[in-house]
Amino acid sequence: DRNRRGHSYWDALVRAIEADGAEVCDVTSALVDAGGHENKALWAGEGHLSAAGNAVVADALARHMDARR
Repeated sequence: DRNRRGHSYWDALVRAIEADGAEVCDVTSALVDAGGHENKALWAGEGHLSAAGNAVVADALARHMDARR
């Protein structure tokens, strides 16, 4: 859906949360860089992440937190 639209369906929600002053760490780009939906190793089924997908997310969150220090 993101590829077809050119943006994530939650982008408006992210902007609204940020406008309220809350920090958002959207890890979508990390998953896309890792192969997105085409990389079956990232997915456990029904839209859930596998261990490999969760590792991508954890790495993206760690980089985000490190950048804040």
